[in-house]
Amino acid sequence: MENINFSFELNDELLQERKQVIEELKNEKIVRDFLMDHRLDVSFLEKHATVFRQWVQRKKICDQCQGLKECSQEKEGYLKDLVMEDVLDVHLIACRYLKEKRRQEAYLDNIIVNHGNMEMKHQEFASIHLEEESAEYILCLKELLASIQKEQGIYLCGKPGVGKTYLMSCAANKFAHDGRKVAFINTAQLISELKMRMQDGTNDAYMNTLKKVDVLFVDDIGGENVTPWSRDEILMPLFNERMEKNRLTYFTSNYNFEELEDHFAIDAKGNKDVIKANRLLERIKALSDEKVLKGNNRRLKKSSQ
Repeated sequence: MENINFSFELNDELLQERKQVIEELKNEKIVRDFLMDHRLDVSFLEKHATVFRQWVQRKKICDQCQGLKECSQEKEGYLKDLVMEDVLDVHLIACRYLKEKRRQEAYLDNIIVNHGNMEMKHQEFASIHLEEESAEYILCLKELLASIQKEQGIYLCGKPGVGKTYLMSCAANKFAHDGRKVAFINTAQLISELKMRMQDGTNDAYMNTLKKVDVLFVDDIGGENVTPWSRDEILMPLFNERMEKNRLTYFTSNYNFEELEDHFAIDAKGNKDVIKANRLLERIKALSDEKVLKGNNRRLKKSSQ
């Protein structure tokens, strides 16, 4: 069988175009620096002209970018960069905007349990417009900030929608920024989650995490259905452990202390146990100072706008 020759020569037009590309690449500082850093000569550039050209084009696009939302690379936030090891290769590297985003969001690794949404993870005290808030709200904010300095938990109660969870989200993120491990749980969701975990036997490990985490935020306590199991085998051991080990714990609730004790005294079946409710409340009181947040329902106000 006759051999087929697949080799071909560039015509004059293509040769001229190639020479022009190589001359343009020689004038690119990043190309000259790359060759110098790796002790490569012009012949190497000529051999890999197409690869270098694509690299320069990608770098120029990246240099002109104004942020991740404008990213036009194949993978958002990543640049295909040239590296020289044994051979010329292309590696994906994070762009400057992605690196900065990672730096700013490094604190998220400290939020080890989160029952809130992603928006809550980014809320900060600095975003609160004090000029739009009431004197009562600002006073409550100051007391919350003071508690962070004193390392004393707060039991923040008030009507639904007044902003309790928002403020506690800000506090949780502040601790996370400071390098503390944080868990932010919703009591009703916790009980539901633990029922599911009973099937795979991960209850104990999960509860140990909540018992030992640096700062625990218990959102909407009193919003769960009371059962002897949830009250006496979940919440009681959790709060008792944190009280004995003096671990920082915060709460939000629609109930004040007295109302919360009444809530825990009667389970979903109507059975009453005042003593156990009182024992639970005593742990919560030992862990936190009661503060009342007054104001209008912000959810209703937001939905009407």
